[in-house]
Amino acid sequence: MDAEMTGESPAGVVGVYVDREGRVIASVSDFDQSGYGGFTLLESQERRAKPKLERAVVDAYCSHVVFNALDAYDFTEIVSKLSGMMTFIPVGHGRESTI
Repeated sequence: MDAEMTGESPAGVVGVYVDREGRVIASVSDFDQSGYGGFTLLESQERRAKPKLERAVVDAYCSHVVFNALDAYDFTEIVSKLSGMMTFIPVGHGRESTI
């Protein structure tokens, strides 16, 4: 059993984007058990989840015509200019988020 897993549940991370009124705009998860060199499993999952969450936020706010014309850099820039909050919740890791 992987050291980062507790019980029978795999360790993962859930990312949530909440607007300034407290509404959930988008959420994503990453339970992939592969890590990147030099990073813990949780850090690797958060690094994968962040661009997925940025993409989901822009998808929630934009028309599909505009969304399809954008790339990962655009998603990051757009989300950075919004007034919401991005939060990552560890599941099965037994410690707090690193991002």
